[in-house]
Amino acid sequence: MEKVLKNKGCVSLVICLLLLVFAQWQPVAADEEMPITVTVDGVQIAFDEQPIFENDRVLVPMRFIFEALGAEVTWDDALQKATAKKGTDTIEITIDNDIMLKNGEEVVLDVPARMVGDRTLVPVRAVSEGMGADVDWIDEKQQVVIVSNTAGQTAPAPPPAEPTATKTPDAEKPTEEQTYEAITLSPADMQTLKNSYDNLIRYNFEQTALPQSVLKDNTEIVKEITAKSENAVTFVKDVWNWVVMQRIMQIQLLSKEVYNFGNGTEDILDKYMNIVEDAGLEASNYFDVSFETLSDKSTMMLISFKETDTLMACKFIGVVVRPSKSVRYFTAETDLFDKDNLYFCEVTMNARGTIGLIGFEKDEFITAAEITLEKHLAI
Repeated sequence: MEKVLKNKGCVSLVICLLLLVFAQWQPVAADEEMPITVTVDGVQIAFDEQPIFENDRVLVPMRFIFEALGAEVTWDDALQKATAKKGTDTIEITIDNDIMLKNGEEVVLDVPARMVGDRTLVPVRAVSEGMGADVDWIDEKQQVVIVSNTAGQTAPAPPPAEPTATKTPDAEKPTEEQTYEAITLSPADMQTLKNSYDNLIRYNFEQTALPQSVLKDNTEIVKEITAKSENAVTFVKDVWNWVVMQRIMQIQLLSKEVYNFGNGTEDILDKYMNIVEDAGLEASNYFDVSFETLSDKSTMMLISFKETDTLMACKFIGVVVRPSKSVRYFTAETDLFDKDNLYFCEVTMNARGTIGLIGFEKDEFITAAEITLEKHLAI
């Protein structure tokens, strides 16, 4: 009998296999106190300033939540006001002001946006719902769960069929036109996948999947980076492609469409890779991988992105293997507001933070890594 996957209700061997692989990339808690976490369409966001509670409301770093929700943002420094646009919705939020404007209409906030350190934190529920997303709070996990209005986006429904005198059990079954093979995506779901590049796929790769993969106890990848091997290059590209395939699975689970997995899972990963290629999202389209030898004889695997025109994205990632075989993970990132510099950052298994500012040249990134290692700097 064929297996049919519809939304969250069904579990197939394919999903189990994929979840087992993706599980290794989940962040590890820094200490015994459970931190606040935020997921958007199933992907956990990595923050450089931790979310906080104020008056029973969760505030999160503004640039991260806007990026994850796919909004276009402008900042008025004189007014201390951010304006975010997504589709037909525009929201305006001002530091220390308990009035948010959505499409020109006032929305009273339980808690206003705040400056914490050098970061602007905004109320996550108000901002997310202002952009049409659904927001839930899981108390036992201290987790904010956001489902954007692009998740499971589908084409307009067809006109209803003419009524019939009787309704047979066969009428309950999805028709051939309404059912898609699991190795494909409906046109609407394919567009949702492509729309995920900026705010989900790339961010998850840069800040969660790749660092979790290379920073865990992984002696094999350390050996391959030290050898500057093609296997290390393949590993990085495979992590990217896995992230895209994870997003495909999430879209199918959230979709209103019916996806049919058939009788088996033979070659399912190759077939999922075909979807990645059809969407134009394979790794080779977005970055190059090379190797550098640093002044202290460390080896850096350097990932150079071909463009950084998203709201906040890495220009460079450097995975550094020290002579002691320890691993450091550095990034050079664009900022939501400052477009004249790159932020030189470090990502660890349970945190991320900014070390300093650099320019856009590769040599500046390499020099920043050498200085950080020489002076024993860390986040």
